[in-house]
Amino acid sequence: MLIPEQFTAKGQVKTRPPIIDICDFLLTDSALNAAMVNLLAFLNDRGATVSWYVTSSYKVKYHGEDLVGIKLGNGFKNTLNTMHFCDGHRCCDYDMTVTSPVQLENARMYLQDKITRIDDRNRAIASTSGKSVTAGNPVKLSKLDIYIADFPASETKDNIVRFVTWLREQKMAPQLFSPNSYKVSYKGTRLCYIRLPRPSTWQAPGAATGTLSWAVEFVRDGYGHGDAPKDPKKNKMPQVEYTAPMDYDGFIDEDLLKNFLLSGLKQCRECYACKPGMPIVINGKPYNMCKIVFKDPNEAAVTNLCDILHHRKANIDTRKSV
Repeated sequence: MLIPEQFTAKGQVKTRPPIIDICDFLLTDSALNAAMVNLLAFLNDRGATVSWYVTSSYKVKYHGEDLVGIKLGNGFKNTLNTMHFCDGHRCCDYDMTVTSPVQLENARMYLQDKITRIDDRNRAIASTSGKSVTAGNPVKLSKLDIYIADFPASETKDNIVRFVTWLREQKMAPQLFSPNSYKVSYKGTRLCYIRLPRPSTWQAPGAATGTLSWAVEFVRDGYGHGDAPKDPKKNKMPQVEYTAPMDYDGFIDEDLLKNFLLSGLKQCRECYACKPGMPIVINGKPYNMCKIVFKDPNEAAVTNLCDILHHRKANIDTRKSV
């Protein structure tokens, strides 16, 4: 059996140790070791695969989809009886340090629920598409589609689906920006972000049930210049010099939409390095915008958001054609 020092240095060892051998080496707590063996047996019975990723980290996949990452120990320093579970994507929907068999059982329950959701989703896709979904023929979905499919049925889910569907129809498909956050751009100009709740809000064992909150956020984007590059030395967005305010009156005529924008406006308070705010004009009045946020938009609010983005898209097309 390989000892940790034999496979920590990149490229030194071609043989990748199976996770069960590392558990035997690391987990001096016999109860924790036994619980881990039971978890691995469960994953094997359900058809999931556990493969070496890097050093003492392993990834668990099911039908081609990442389930969870498992990190054994903490650099092999005084924490031999610990395991760290985290989501395989960038979504961080499950994040837990395991130091007891009870916590490991919670992790098994989480994985069992996630495997069940994948099976249910695959059966639903197979019934509508007529295609057979197997481990060798997995469903290829985007992270956002997987997120939406697993989202609990609710009015919130209907509104998210309505908004995302419209964006895709307009060739403005949301792209993953950060965990549970998606950016919406058009022809190089950042339009808004979609902020979604962490899946652990409803998926993790013992998660409380309640209203799942989401938001659509318009941010400063250097109007007409796309995404301003980060300063590599200071790792922050540089200050943008605006030659003219962004005049919403110039491409939105409806008072309903203008008042809707004002309802979500947050003005710059010069509280962070991104100051100053972005000058905008709505209803003939100037504002110093930090961002415009719409939390938990209902069906009517989603319709307004789509109308605003439609006007913004047309305005960008006009500028680009000049």
